[in-house]
Amino acid sequence: MTVIEFQKVTKTYDGEENVLKGLDLKVKKGEFITLLGESGCGKTTLLKIINGMISFDTGYVWIRDRMLSEWNIVELRRQIGYVIQQIGLFPHMTVAENIAYVLSIEKKPKKEQQKRAAELLELVELPQDYLKRYPRELSGGQKQRVGVARALAASPEIILMDEPFGAVDERTRNQLQEEMLRIHHQLNNTILFVTHDIQEAMKLGTRVVLMNEGVIEQTGTPEELVLQPANNFVRQFIGSKGYLALLEPQMVEDIYQQAVEGKAQNYNHS
Repeated sequence: MTVIEFQKVTKTYDGEENVLKGLDLKVKKGEFITLLGESGCGKTTLLKIINGMISFDTGYVWIRDRMLSEWNIVELRRQIGYVIQQIGLFPHMTVAENIAYVLSIEKKPKKEQQKRAAELLELVELPQDYLKRYPRELSGGQKQRVGVARALAASPEIILMDEPFGAVDERTRNQLQEEMLRIHHQLNNTILFVTHDIQEAMKLGTRVVLMNEGVIEQTGTPEELVLQPANNFVRQFIGSKGYLALLEPQMVEDIYQQAVEGKAQNYNHS
């Protein structure tokens, strides 16, 4: 089932050169799409169009079988989770109040808000006593976890993430990536995740969309982009980092185990 579709979409800012140039893209329910490319290639523009933050010039966009123009923007945004690098938690609100913010706007009962906040804090693996804390009492990685929890509060089918882990250290970033993989596996949301980090895109994406100057150069599984690049741009952009990204510890362990078993069989036959 297709939940998002772009057809021949173009976008310019201030009449300058097109940021999106006739872009076509279909996103199916439950996919984890990583949007990969250098700054200015159109990744964030694509997310902002989906969320109704900016308009596009020509073409068509469908969200869940409705044209974007048919949606009430407020209603649409409440059904889409959005996580950005500078998460923007409300400093005067507790963690619980931040997580339940959308639910409070929708006038959900207080008990329902509190229950949902507690559930989501557990989902992002933070202690329950953090519900009473304020953003100033959290580390950068903890703030990002709360931001993810807030994006999930209204049980959105679609989650948009714009370089959400770019401002944290490498160790925390790896932990957050693992959390997102676990959450996606558990909830099966449709996720569009913007990054310029090749290894992050390969690690997270069930499908990687590589963009360049407003066009999609290739879309496919991480293995397809690394092993079957569509053109020289893809080959050069992915480079050795793509191969390294495929060599996750589990894959290396599997290869090693196969080699050990192969040697054992050869020894037994000799």
